[in-house]
Amino acid sequence: MAHLAAKCCGVVVLCMVVATLAGCASHKKDAQAEEETLVVKPLPGKQLNAEEQRKFDMLFLEAVRQKEKEKYDAEFELLNAALQLNPDAPEALFEMAQLKLAFGSMVDTLSRVEGDSLLRRAIALAPQNIDLKETLANQLAREGKYKEAIKLYKEMIGKRPDVDRLTVLVGLQEESADFEGAIESITRLEQIEERANASALRSSASTTNWATTSTPMPP
Repeated sequence: MAHLAAKCCGVVVLCMVVATLAGCASHKKDAQAEEETLVVKPLPGKQLNAEEQRKFDMLFLEAVRQKEKEKYDAEFELLNAALQLNPDAPEALFEMAQLKLAFGSMVDTLSRVEGDSLLRRAIALAPQNIDLKETLANQLAREGKYKEAIKLYKEMIGKRPDVDRLTVLVGLQEESADFEGAIESITRLEQIEERANASALRSSASTTNWATTSTPMPP
């Protein structure tokens, strides 16, 4: 009996190990599948030492100040110097991309391509930054690349549902004749608005009840 019990125990442990390994494999497969659906895949960034970081911060902050003064040539030179120090700084990549995209005319294909590339690199280095993704999505939409723009908006909404972004998504889906997708997005938009209205009503009712119960009755 003791031998049988030990054997059964061994079988149970083996099954648990197999199940754990299978679960890990499944999780890894799901993570890989999710990464494959992303428009821009994440990248590791360069690590600066303290002195390099100090110099980078000084250059980048001065570039921002020049931008506020609308001295874009000076901003460009400062950003360029900052990116030579750290080519993996998403904030500097984003600002340089903005310059390239803003001042690249419709016939200046190279400048727009460079801006697009810089923006994608910034997103890859800061994949949680929704503002970067929204900037790229809007640029893609302006260029008529609705499929990629829609994919990015779906990524953003999947992480953080938002009425404004859902409204833009509906417009993009209608523009690209994806009417089935537009209907799904409209339904989701209505659900979010209904929940928001219900929450506002509950809050209003709660305030009214508090005011009623807290107001002293006249003698």
